[in-house]
Amino acid sequence: RTRNYFYRQTTKVDGSTTSMVEAFVSARSAYGVSRTRLITGRYADSEQISKGVKTHSANLLPLSETGMACDAFKFGYYDFISPLSWGYKRYYDVGLDIMDNGRQTIYAIHFKPVKEYGRRMLFSGTLYVDAGDSRVLRADGKLLNFRIISSFGLGQLNAVEANIDITIDYDYANGFCEAGAVGVRTSFVNEGSKVCFSSVLYHVDGMQAQGQKRTKPATDLRQQIDELGYDADFWKQTEIFKRTDGEAALARQ
Repeated sequence: RTRNYFYRQTTKVDGSTTSMVEAFVSARSAYGVSRTRLITGRYADSEQISKGVKTHSANLLPLSETGMACDAFKFGYYDFISPLSWGYKRYYDVGLDIMDNGRQTIYAIHFKPVKEYGRRMLFSGTLYVDAGDSRVLRADGKLLNFRIISSFGLGQLNAVEANIDITIDYDYANGFCEAGAVGVRTSFVNEGSKVCFSSVLYHVDGMQAQGQKRTKPATDLRQQIDELGYDADFWKQTEIFKRTDGEAALARQ
């Protein structure tokens, strides 16, 4: 099944918002977001351009495609071993807590990477599962030892290793497990500056638009939006999610 999503990615450098990207995408939604296609997008930034490459550039959208239920998620330069793969016992120590919120009993299943595989791309965190019907409700934790493509200095692209905070909420409105919302956050030091990236992705009901172009994991999303072109009429007619003060100020520039 294909589902439409709204995506927003924000960059902060030393505490100041320097870039914001907004886009609508279509993607396969079962058990996670995958095969994302760009419908339309726009961005605002205060960054300098050097040799055609924006500084502190990165594309976090592929991180929102990190699935918790697959054998091995391989997308571009990622080689992620998910906690719900068949071979999870080799890579993860697992613990269990039982929670009750008054309406349902929930299993909080904790995954911790085995020390032997501490340098692999793994998940460290908790999956929340409905004890009554085994539905996965939420994933909350960190993606360890991931690499992000980012520009350094005069437009040179490099892979930066970082740990990624990720939250995935699942819903069953259509009778099966789908990704409803994904939040991603990470930070690292780039030539003495602290760079913070964050993104949110929400499903959007009632939108009939289809994705036009498959997204590229190693290409700055702003460049992909430029290649597709800005659709002013679409944005005039489409309501967007509330921005933070920093995002709103940047958009007014």
